[in-house]
Amino acid sequence: MKRLVYILMTVVLAVAALDGLAQSKAKRYVTPVEKTTNRTLLPRKGEKLVYIERDSLVLDSLRRDSIAKIYPHYPIVTAVTVGFNFWDGIARLFGQSYGSYDVMASVNMWNRLFPTVEVGLGRANSTPDGLNYTYKTPLSFYAKIGADYNFMFKNHPKYQFLVGIRAGYTAFKYDITNITVGDDYWGESSDLDLSGLKSHAFYGEIVAGIRVNLYGPISAGWTLKYHNVFNYKKNGDIHPWYIPGFGSRDSKLYVGFSVYYTMPMMKKRWPNIDEHGKLKDLPSADVQNVRPADTLGGASMPRRGAEGASQPLTEPQKLQQTDIKADVKAIEEKFDNKEVK
Repeated sequence: MKRLVYILMTVVLAVAALDGLAQSKAKRYVTPVEKTTNRTLLPRKGEKLVYIERDSLVLDSLRRDSIAKIYPHYPIVTAVTVGFNFWDGIARLFGQSYGSYDVMASVNMWNRLFPTVEVGLGRANSTPDGLNYTYKTPLSFYAKIGADYNFMFKNHPKYQFLVGIRAGYTAFKYDITNITVGDDYWGESSDLDLSGLKSHAFYGEIVAGIRVNLYGPISAGWTLKYHNVFNYKKNGDIHPWYIPGFGSRDSKLYVGFSVYYTMPMMKKRWPNIDEHGKLKDLPSADVQNVRPADTLGGASMPRRGAEGASQPLTEPQKLQQTDIKADVKAIEEKFDNKEVK
């Protein structure tokens, strides 16, 4: 008899424990929190809640997967830019013995990626102090290809901070003239010229630069380059001292200053932004941030058309959107007050 009583008591306790466990698992939070820290999950900087249909997700279970980034999205081809680097021309006025003059062209894609091509001419004429020769390179062609990434893609295209890479190639000639050769025994000297020496070089660059709009389509900016020669042709024991588009063969850093002319492309498809690149608060701006209902269940919500323009809303959709905004506004107020129930 006692054994039967013990068995019944054990069954009752097991049922009570399972019921308590089930209730604890069914517990819900009014606002999203991390259970370990009891900290409210607030939207990160540059993010806000997406408008979601009420019956698609229970409001007290809203979490980070319903938060969307709202920075401006530009079309594939945002602008085309051409520029001229004339810093070496200024440096030559102050005594620099060589210089490169190049023109660049780049395509702004999504205001992020900038495929770039550079072509130019370089020359040198140097007679080092204390040495017995003159080094000359006539105007020689060089070309570079590469790409930049704009770390200020969330801003207006007139403000850019670019980091990228380049690969450059040049084929050129150089002369070493007025080489004075002395004879210690006879006390005489003679001059020697080495002309028409041919060479080519392949080099790479890491580029960082800023561009700021000056007026209308005109902008200007500084460029800092760290570069290295991968390969170049020697003529016996004679090495080229100057490489067009690169500078002195042993140099590692280069600073340039350029002026640019920018031609905006697909301007009608640009986001609705102010002069600083911030999205303007217009009624149509909210439509693009509504999560499509077919991913969450329920009736379809308005979507953006193929050309980026908002499609007109029907009356039921307008009413539904108004209700959604009211619900999300209530949630955002709870986030602002950091209320956790």
